[in-house]
Amino acid sequence: MVNKNSKGILEKNDIFHNGSTGVEILDNSDPTLCLNRIHNNSKNGVLIYNDGKGTLEDNKIFENALAGIEIKIRGNPILRRNQICRGMRGGVLIHDQGHGILEENEIFGNALTNVEIADNSDPVLHRNMIHDSKQTGILINKVVCRNFCNLDCPVSHPF
Repeated sequence: MVNKNSKGILEKNDIFHNGSTGVEILDNSDPTLCLNRIHNNSKNGVLIYNDGKGTLEDNKIFENALAGIEIKIRGNPILRRNQICRGMRGGVLIHDQGHGILEENEIFGNALTNVEIADNSDPVLHRNMIHDSKQTGILINKVVCRNFCNLDCPVSHPF
């Protein structure tokens, strides 16, 4: 857990089989996570909330029980060049006034939705590859999106 205005760098770690979430970022913390493997956790791979920030780059986030990454309650991270896949539920869940920038990620093969945006959230998606979800590529529900620019994001659905 990274909280209370903390920073820090988590690099080249293998974070797995935890009884809850692999990494929690909250309370204005702004760490850098790069080149980590975050997988097989009992809840989310990464949870960012209560004004948490963070820069997540070049991580492999896979096979977590809930979302690979969940962003809520004014969480506002930068996700860049991550591979987020094979979640038992979803890839990226942004809800309850979640924000963030998702850029050049590959999000695929999740059991439900690859990306879900809901409940007054306002992320920016740019140049992501979102494909091969078991259900929906991108689900947008009850959103106030001023910055949704998914124009360069190829989205494919299973047939």
